Formats: sequence, structure tokens, C-alpha cells
Amino acid sequence: MGVLLKDIDKTNWTKCIFLTTDPDNNHYLLEKFVASNAVSIAQSKIERGWITKAIYDGDTIVGFAMYGYSEENDFFEICRLMIDHKFQRQGFGKRR
Repeated sequence: MGVLLKDIDKTNWTKCIFLTTDPDNNHYLLEKFVASNAVSIAQSKIERGWITKAIYDGDTIVGFAMYGYSEENDFFEICRLMIDHKFQRQGFGKRR
């Protein structure tokens, strides 16, 4: 099926905020390499221009992305890209 980006909505937001990069499945507001998905979703509701998406492999949620226009930096950027620890090293960051 391949990787899909889907809107975050009432059917998947809780699954999305419980994804984590932590190998022990702990959840933090600020993870080691990226802000938590909950913080990122909240930020997208307060700051204009950010778009959040759940990353799916078929019907399975595997990660999160946030992108848009940064008024602070005056350019477009992918500011969040995370793959849950259970799905890392499976090629989701590579072309398939």
C-alpha cells in the first residue's frame, strides 16, 4: 500500500499523541530529538500556518509530520518528522 499522510482528526488524534521515539515507550513533552506530537498539535492550533499529518503505512499509524510557513524564519519548512520507535529502521524515511 505504501506510506500515506492523513489529516489528524477525532478518529486518530489519540493514537497520534501516544506515538513516541522513546525505545522504552515513555512519553515526554520534549523527546530526545523532537517535540512530542501533542505539543506539536497544540502549537499548530495557536500559531498560524502549520499543517499536521499522521503518517500511515496502510491502516497503521507509524508517525507524525508538521510542516508549513514559519513567520519567525520567513520560509517554508518541515519542522517535525517522527516515526514511532516500533517502526524505526523499516525504511519509512526512504523512497520506496
